Amino acid sequence: MGRLASLKPRLSSAPARLKPAPKVADPFYLSSEWRRFAADMKRQRGNCCEDCGRSGTERGVKLIADHVIERKDGGADFDPSNIRIRCMPCHNAKTARSRGERARSST
Repeated sequence: MGRLASLKPRLSSAPARLKPAPKVADPFYLSSEWRRFAADMKRQRGNCCEDCGRSGTERGVKLIADHVIERKDGGADFDPSNIRIRCMPCHNAKTARSRGERARSST
């Protein structure tokens, strides 16, 4: 019996994934008013993450003033009760949860 010839693939390889567009900062967060407000909040609250307690004076720890209720969900811009000081890992985890909740509620 003869050998079977191998068939050429009918589909080409999958295209490379597209890179997501670079994140563009909301101009609100670049304003001097917000930067001053955020700095005041950090100073008043002891310059540490209010979720995990990491200090902003530790090497490599970046703290941000985060809206508890995000602005796009109707949270107040400059209300101290709507601000929580978070390190980047805590902020990213909270933001991922918020995005997931927003995506689930829109479907």
